Amino acid sequence: MKKIKRLAAVGLAAALGVLTLSGCGSANGYRVVDMTSANDSAENEEAGNASAGNNAGEKGEEAAGSESGSDTGDGATVTADSGTYGIGDKVTILGNFTDTGEYQYVEVQVNSVAVMQDKIEGLNEEAFQYIPDKFGVSEDGTITSEYSFVAVGISLHSDVDMEVGLAGFKLEAGYDSKECFYNSSPAESNNAKRSGYTKVSAGVENQVTIGFFADDNMLKNDEFTLLPIAVYTGDDSYPKIIIGNPIT
Repeated sequence: MKKIKRLAAVGLAAALGVLTLSGCGSANGYRVVDMTSANDSAENEEAGNASAGNNAGEKGEEAAGSESGSDTGDGATVTADSGTYGIGDKVTILGNFTDTGEYQYVEVQVNSVAVMQDKIEGLNEEAFQYIPDKFGVSEDGTITSEYSFVAVGISLHSDVDMEVGLAGFKLEAGYDSKECFYNSSPAESNNAKRSGYTKVSAGVENQVTIGFFADDNMLKNDEFTLLPIAVYTGDDSYPKIIIGNPIT
């Protein structure tokens, strides 16, 4: 694909002009939790409330819960979303599984998407050391390969202070799937193992920008889909956020 545009954006792309990105590579992975007992509990609860569930309003194309647990320790039950959503929709996901066995949930909302085909704007010099050579990014941010940088601006909201792993977030288009490589949260004291995480403060809107490298073949698709996976639960019932492709 011939590169004819330097920057294409949708939504609040103006906010991306001040990106400061740090590592969010697949080497950091994402948290894994056995949800078998939680799923069994959720199924029993759903069976007892089937009629009420049938009358509940749906959000997006589908709003079926896939994981449940106590969110703040007060006995309340939170259900993670599944189904299909769009830019501006708030999606509840399992954000963290603490060492004490507590499920912590976080709302994710996509605010903007931008595709940088010729040059990555706003990337600080420190972040360049985390970019693999195969993506062909020079020291000034110029992209010399057939890859483009897709920046997705998101908001995170939780009722508790928590850490959310962003390395498991995926960008899909057609048959292609790309992993998150960067997020704008400051790296923790140059600790590479923590650079895939972001700290979420309770009760406020936490804005983060995550980044993916997409090849030209992927950019031919009419839309991108973001899979916000912070904790891997062993099933495929994660929400899908359709974010479009601003260059098509």
